[in-house]
Amino acid sequence: MAVKVEQVDAALIETVCLRIRDRCDADEAPQLEEFVREYYRWVPPEDLVGRDALDLYGAALAHWKFIEQRAPGESKVHVYNPSFEQHGWQSTHTVVEMATDDMPFLVDSVTMELTRRSHGIHLLLHPVVRVRRDEEGRLLEVLPPGAAEGEGVAESVLHAEVDRETATAELE
Repeated sequence: MAVKVEQVDAALIETVCLRIRDRCDADEAPQLEEFVREYYRWVPPEDLVGRDALDLYGAALAHWKFIEQRAPGESKVHVYNPSFEQHGWQSTHTVVEMATDDMPFLVDSVTMELTRRSHGIHLLLHPVVRVRRDEEGRLLEVLPPGAAEGEGVAESVLHAEVDRETATAELE
């Protein structure tokens, strides 16, 4: 029986969520699972075909750890070449992770800059997640998509996979 692309997508995300429930602290797992579902929610299913659930789990977990602490108005950027030994997941591409307040034209600006620098974009995720943080900027809660308007703060979380870059100066 042929498997539809949408079924692959749902099965992969469910496998990632199952891994979260199995491997993460029981207090953190529900919030991380909500984040993962938001993280991959708008990714076209065909972009996930052929991807390993362990790498999807690792990418989302890495970004979760990256956004755990962020002050209002702060823009964070992390560029790296994930390896299983160092990061718990791997990719043949260089990864650009961002976290910032949601703002207009963010994706356009980032993709134009990556293109200007001749980095071919292989995957782009850009969920806008509504979160609650404490006074020190620690992540307390990821709100579900149906949260009431005005609850929490909208933050842009951007994950781009680009042509592999090995030059340390360019990664910095």
